[in-house]
Amino acid sequence: MALAPESDIAAGESLAALAELLAYAVQSGLIEHTDVCWARNRLLDVLDVAGEGSTSGTPTPSAYRPSNESVDELLAPLLTDAAERGLIEDTPGQRDLLDAEIMGAITARPSEVISEFHRNYRAGPEVATDAINRLCIANNYIHKERTDANPHWRHPSRYGDLEITINGAKPE
Repeated sequence: MALAPESDIAAGESLAALAELLAYAVQSGLIEHTDVCWARNRLLDVLDVAGEGSTSGTPTPSAYRPSNESVDELLAPLLTDAAERGLIEDTPGQRDLLDAEIMGAITARPSEVISEFHRNYRAGPEVATDAINRLCIANNYIHKERTDANPHWRHPSRYGDLEITINGAKPE
């Protein structure tokens, strides 16, 4: 569903939010600057927003500054807009599914992630797992704000401290 002409204000806000997300993607290493136009087009398709050839949603190199906003805060206006336009129902489950689709559009292909993991593994397993953890936080696969809110305890053991957590984000 493309945006109707009367929703130009909403379209402008969506494109501004999209530009912020693209700047975050470059700044966090999810994409390279040369991928921005490609990623923007993918996001416009995922969000079913007509870009109308405008480049207003494409950040300039000066826009790649560290953001004070979390990835969840950057996604919120896009998810709200999608719900308001009827693209998704405004439920936590539907918002999470669209969040994953949006972030998938600005994440490297699995083959690239696996290759990078193997390159990092040559420097050591901890280097590789730390890098994949950073990627999963950056692309919101690990919802950091949710996991930080999980109750957790540390218990000393003969093998080192054991951390016990209750995953409130996925309580299955």
